[in-house]
Amino acid sequence: MTQANVMTLRPPQLLDEPLVTLALGLTIITRPDDGHISAYCPELDIIAIAKTEGKALADLSDMIAGYAEVYARDWEKRYRFSRFASHRPFIQTVRACRTTKEVRALFNLVREKAELA
Repeated sequence: MTQANVMTLRPPQLLDEPLVTLALGLTIITRPDDGHISAYCPELDIIAIAKTEGKALADLSDMIAGYAEVYARDWEKRYRFSRFASHRPFIQTVRACRTTKEVRALFNLVREKAELA
């Protein structure tokens, strides 16, 4: 794990917790898909599709940052569902980022090849 993936987390304002230091990354799986590239984050179940890998990753960064804000705002409602409860440590890591560039630094990129028909 690289030094860029080690972050001090700021808990969401809704949570009264001490600061925690974690080394936590997000798996991003990219693959060709009908003339486009899909970028999928299995930890948060978010996908972006674009014409280029760079655009798909940029869009995914924006989507993850936006999801982190919605999750934090609706934390009490989301945390009750086990599907969303597992997102919490990743959301805290993303919310510690100041820019989408910092969010993208969390990506552990896995490139898949196109399936043969």
